[in-house]
Parts: sequence; structure tokens; C-alpha cells
Amino acid sequence: MKFSGNWQVCNMFRNLKYELVRLFCSRVMLVVMLLSLFAAVFISRGAVPGVMNTQQLGTPYFQLVDDIVFVQDCEYYIRFHSMGVTKARYNMQELDVETPEEMYLATTEDQTKRIMWYCGGMIVILTLLPALYICRDKKNGMPYMRAALAGSPVSEALAQILALYIVTALISLITQLCLVFFYVPYIVSELGASYFVRCLVQRVVTDLALISVPMLLAYLIDLLPISIVLGAAYGVFSMVMNISAAGSSALARIPFPTAYMQGFRAYWSADAAPADLAFYFCSAAACILICAAASVLIFRQKAKKYRAGIVNPKGFK
Repeated sequence: MKFSGNWQVCNMFRNLKYELVRLFCSRVMLVVMLLSLFAAVFISRGAVPGVMNTQQLGTPYFQLVDDIVFVQDCEYYIRFHSMGVTKARYNMQELDVETPEEMYLATTEDQTKRIMWYCGGMIVILTLLPALYICRDKKNGMPYMRAALAGSPVSEALAQILALYIVTALISLITQLCLVFFYVPYIVSELGASYFVRCLVQRVVTDLALISVPMLLAYLIDLLPISIVLGAAYGVFSMVMNISAAGSSALARIPFPTAYMQGFRAYWSADAAPADLAFYFCSAAACILICAAASVLIFRQKAKKYRAGIVNPKGFK
């Protein structure tokens, strides 16, 4: 029994190596991954409608801003008004800041929370990556054939799932590092390295939980066009829910319930309660484990049918 278990683990890692090579050597998947990374950075940095900018009360959306643009805007406003009026314009009248540079440093936590909780950059990944990776070569039944011949459908499915999670985690991590580099470069000095690392881990875990649902749908359906459509619908729904809860509910432009999503943003605060963070991570982990386990069971059942000759390979188109 112990030998069998070790064999399964070794087989899973061998399959994982094969899946990663297949991902990074496929031109189609490389294009999809690069497109997903570019879209994640580009969409994540855009203005979010319905979300109040806490740095500028007159703006009914949250637009990320870098230090050069922010300082130039403040200096222009100070030239025609005063420092006190400028601080009031940016909702900083209670803060001990006296220069535009200090005002920009005061935006670090709000901009970090905006970078981390907004899931808009995941929409392309949710739409394309699970569907193309899981369904693309199932039209000829190759994954089921490999699992049937090797007699290890569980290790085959786990290798596919782990490969998808690794790629998603890399895209998520690179996206957040790019946004942090451009918009909150002083996060470590202002808020501490532990908060920065916690936000990165929290964002990666969140994205893994988000992608688990279209991954499960891809295993369940096995049809590329339908999987893409369902992934796109799920991505749009996730983004709409994400931006529907404004800092002030009166500013919410999309009529979804806002109470839960307003609470969701509190999980990204530097002073978030440990119990709240534990609940957040446990909820995300539960989503990942449930979807992964269901995907493995679905794959194993279809591999068994393939091996028994009940289902013809053409039936997996």
C-alpha cells in the first residue's frame, strides 16, 4: 500500500512536469498567458466606476495614480488655492502632511487596497485559460487515453489542476508586483513588509479560488466554446459584484447588494482582524479544495468510461 502511494505521488509529479512543459511550449497557451498577463495589468489599473476615490471626494470612481501625476496635480491646485484647500480636496485635512510628496505617501494604504481587492484583471484569465487548457486537447480523448493507459486518472487530473494553479498564481503575482511598482512603491516603508507579503498571498489565494469555478465547469462540460462562454459570464459577474459596492452605497451604479462587498474590502486593510483574515483564507481554501476534488472525481469517472469502452473518444468533442 505504501509503495502504491509513493508510485501515485511520483506519477503525479511526472505528469505535472509534462503538463507544465505542454503549457509553456504551446504557442497557443503562451499567447493566452501573455494576453492574460497584459490584460490583467491593463484592466486592473483602470478607473472603477461606482467606487468612490477616497483621495479625491469629487471623483465618483477610483483611479490609481502614480507619484508624478499626483504631485503635479497637487502643485497645480496649490498654486491657485492653498495647502489647506488642497488637503480638503483630497480628504486629508486631518492628516499631518505639508507637502504633495507627503500627501502621496498618505495614499499608500488606500491605493494598495484598491490594487488588491479589484478582480477586474482576472476576467480574461477566467474566460480563456481554464477552457483552452483543459478542453483544447480533449476532442481526441488524449487526457483520458493517458490516464487509462497509465491507470492513474487521479494523478493525471491533479497534475492538470496543479499546472493551472501554478500558471494562475504566477500571472496573479506578476500583475500585483507590476501595479505595486508603479503606484505604491513605498508600501514596505510606509506599511511594513509583512502587510505587503500578506496582500500578495491573499491576492494569489483569491485568484486561485476565482479560477477554480470555471476550471470545474471546463471539466464538467468538456466543450471548448461553451466553457469559454461560461467562463466569460462568470468573469463578468465576478467583476460586477466586485465593483458594485462603493465606499458610499449611494454611489453604487450597479444594483447588486453592497453590504457583503463593502465588508469584503475590509479584509485588505492593514489593521484587519486576525479572525476575519482566518475566515477569508479558510473560505478561499474551501472553494479551491471543493472545486479541485469535484474536478478530479469528474475526470476519474470519464476516464473509467473511456477505459471500459462505454464512451467513444469522439464523444468528448
